[in-house]
Amino acid sequence: MKAKWFIRAGLALFATISFAAPSSPTSSPRLAVAELAYGQHVSGTIDRADLRKLTADIRSGIQKSGSFQLVQSKSSADARNNERLGDIIGRIKSGMYPGADYVLFGEISSYEFRQEANPIKSTDTVSHTLSLDLVGEFAVISTKNYAVKTRFSATGEGQDVRLMTSQGGRVVLNRNKVISEASRSLGEEVTKQLEEQLGGFSGGAEDGGGNRPLVESPREEVIIFK
Repeated sequence: MKAKWFIRAGLALFATISFAAPSSPTSSPRLAVAELAYGQHVSGTIDRADLRKLTADIRSGIQKSGSFQLVQSKSSADARNNERLGDIIGRIKSGMYPGADYVLFGEISSYEFRQEANPIKSTDTVSHTLSLDLVGEFAVISTKNYAVKTRFSATGEGQDVRLMTSQGGRVVLNRNKVISEASRSLGEEVTKQLEEQLGGFSGGAEDGGGNRPLVESPREEVIIFK
């Protein structure tokens, strides 16, 4: 009698463990970020150091999100700040982004500083503002078939404001602060767009396949003989 009870208890425990075992989660997409390029209309107004900062903040935003596995790209001595989509596809083919499922390529299409001085009504104070508005056009490229998975635009903005009376001296606005704010907000916006458009795909998902359904692992059927 005791032997039968132990057999039944063991089989019941085995069934509980088998049924409760979760299916293995899908892996996050592996993403590499190419160095940002500048568009034809902004090539004379954007600094190379600013481009590098924008790229770094985009990488930082993606890494903090935890939604993607950030893949390090190989350094390239002939990288240029006016690269186009065809150049990036060529780099994918040459193995510059090993282990990546996708490569994010971006081009800054608008990069505009504005400095304004606006008197505050009924006071002798003037509001001095330095602002930066920038727009980037981005493409996500599959490393499997070099097709463009998705395209989107993202914006960033930053500003520095100083109040000064009409009898005040020289106004010095902080350009670095403005660039930092705009760069950080651009990185956050790019990350948000990526999560919306790529977040549902596993690392090995094929382009055009849509979201893969989670497949439940087969359960063991337990038969208890009385």
